[in-house]
Amino acid sequence: MAASAANRMKVERFVEERIVRLQDQLLIQKRPVAKAQLARLRRVAAMPPGESPEVWELEFAQLPESLAGTGAAQATEGEWAVHLALALYATHQQSQNAGMFVRTNKETGELHGLGDGVRRLAYANQTNGEGEQLSQGEMPRRFKALVTAESIAELAHYARQLVAQLRSASIPLDYARLAGQLYDFQHPYLRSRVRLEWAREFARRDPEARDQVDVTQDDSNEA
Repeated sequence: MAASAANRMKVERFVEERIVRLQDQLLIQKRPVAKAQLARLRRVAAMPPGESPEVWELEFAQLPESLAGTGAAQATEGEWAVHLALALYATHQQSQNAGMFVRTNKETGELHGLGDGVRRLAYANQTNGEGEQLSQGEMPRRFKALVTAESIAELAHYARQLVAQLRSASIPLDYARLAGQLYDFQHPYLRSRVRLEWAREFARRDPEARDQVDVTQDDSNEA
């Protein structure tokens, strides 16, 4: 367990450093190389790690030894988490003028977990008449499919769909936190903890949204 917790922190730190650099080069420095790198990451979003040489440097260069494979036929949990987090971010950042990676700050109440983003998306869709109409206890169909996935490949499929929706609504995510969750999800004994994290993120209420109608509010007692 201790090794897994340490590796989750390494995954989060590695992904944060990679994305912060890419995001800065793209939005602040306006460097074409960053745009090209993100385009390459988007192209491999549906592939397993290591499938395309064009992103090897982005995903594997300076990856901590404890996360990297050593000749095994399959990618490690760390390689999968890094690959998927970077590819999802690249998909999310496409055609956006603001950074779609925003770190969670519990002290200030800025919460950007996957469940937080899906909750905001569900509220936005309901208030503008789009998307699914959710009753008490329900969650968006794709999010439910992601949460109940039994493999990282299945989770990746639904994650790509959700991120495309979040991009349309310009709702950012904490991709470092998500990368750590993706790492833990691949360990059966930690999967329930990740699902609990997503459930808590989805269920909590934003401090600034006190006057908003909760997307899971029960209207059954209304006249």
